[in-house]
Amino acid sequence: MAQRSNDPIGTAVRKSKTRRRVGQGVICSQCGESRAEALVARSRPKLCMQCYAVRRGKKTTETHHFAGKANSKITVEVPANDHRTLSDAQYEWPAGVLSNTGASPLLAAAAFLNGTADFIENLIVNSIRYVADFLRRLDTWLRERAGQFWWRGTEFDGWQPG
Repeated sequence: MAQRSNDPIGTAVRKSKTRRRVGQGVICSQCGESRAEALVARSRPKLCMQCYAVRRGKKTTETHHFAGKANSKITVEVPANDHRTLSDAQYEWPAGVLSNTGASPLLAAAAFLNGTADFIENLIVNSIRYVADFLRRLDTWLRERAGQFWWRGTEFDGWQPG
């Protein structure tokens, strides 16, 4: 998620605690998930929330209050790893929006916009990473089957970006 904290020290402390809890540079042993907030601290071998759920026979999605519980009962079902990221992003919202203790309709609307922005940002970033990973894997597969320079003599030859 984009950095937009009103409390950069609080953000740094929270992220540092998360990295300490799961370990620096650790990834899921099953799928390679690397977001610290998505990893299960006490799992051995290290697993992300989704792989941990599969191992325990549970569902791999969770219910997310994208505007925060204080602002709406509306929820969306998201992958468990993304739920951790989206919930963490809510701590970056301006003070008072997530908690909305007075039930202000304007703060609730602000929460809907913040939650929607976080959701769209997460969706776009995950989609880009998914396609990039797919292309990397496809290149490896093609190199193994058609040779190191599989694209030479094909319509892809010379297509490489500037």
